[in-house]
Amino acid sequence: MRNLLIVLLMAFLLVPLLAVTQALPDNVAIKLGTPVTTPMPKQVLQPSQLAGGRMRLLQRNTGMSAEEISRLYTVSGARNFGQFTCAMLVSQQLKLDREAVLHGLYANNLGQVIQRMGVDSAAARNNIVAAVHEIVEAEKVAR
Repeated sequence: MRNLLIVLLMAFLLVPLLAVTQALPDNVAIKLGTPVTTPMPKQVLQPSQLAGGRMRLLQRNTGMSAEEISRLYTVSGARNFGQFTCAMLVSQQLKLDREAVLHGLYANNLGQVIQRMGVDSAAARNNIVAAVHEIVEAEKVAR
């Protein structure tokens, strides 16, 4: 009876952990003690997004193609294309590791991610605001 209870308890504890690890993309490493959230499935970028101001802004700033940006968005921790665009711009402005910033978005918001990478809160906020303004202007030009 005791062995059955132990097996049931282990199954209860391990099955959710296995489900979470299987839902993560292959390039996401799990660190003990780090909060893990199951990534939300991302919508495929719409044609309007692929031709929009955000995409053009990213292409101009990164030198990447729309297809490369779209693939990177799919495996990032960004909750939407707007957060992804902002994270890409901020990581470039602050000369941070782009992949580390995008990966950090699985568990934290952009401000928390860049602060954990050593940027003080005022600089983090200022760079995020600057990136948002740049995105808004890019969208205006695209219309």
